[in-house]
Amino acid sequence: MTEAMDQEIQLIKRFKGIGHQSYFFPAGKLTIGSGRTRGVEPGRQITNQQAEELLKEKVLELESDPSWPHLHSRLNESPQKHQELLLEERSMLD
Repeated sequence: MTEAMDQEIQLIKRFKGIGHQSYFFPAGKLTIGSGRTRGVEPGRQITNQQAEELLKEKVLELESDPSWPHLHSRLNESPQKHQELLLEERSMLD
């Protein structure tokens, strides 16, 4: 993993957090970790390490998608801009 990807993961965790037990996201989707919705079952629990791995997998998957707005290319922007970018990209984690 690159340093930029590690920074992306740290920002996502900072602003989105990590859920260790499955929960319903306000949009009604069953979610776990930092926004994982695929394959989540009610009552599922994961460790910090599992949550980190799920997030890494998703970031790697998104990084290979040409439509992904690369957060790491915009890391020098203001904290307010980071929050806007994360809110925009959070919806892409589903």
